[in-house]
Amino acid sequence: MFLWSRLPPGIDAPTVARACLRDGVVLAPGNSFSRSPDAGGFLRFNVAQSNDDHIFGSLARALDASRG
Repeated sequence: MFLWSRLPPGIDAPTVARACLRDGVVLAPGNSFSRSPDAGGFLRFNVAQSNDDHIFGSLARALDASRG
């Protein structure tokens, strides 16, 4: 039901998740579910709820903004 996605190097999952939340999309940064020091580079998706183009558009905008 859940998929973990590794973000590109240097992209912070909590920052991406907050940007998506401002767009009405709730994505979970990996560090909310793991104490691993690498978890901040992952997002956790509920694949059962991820069939909406708005989610992927929001994610793309957030990733672009994170790259500077």
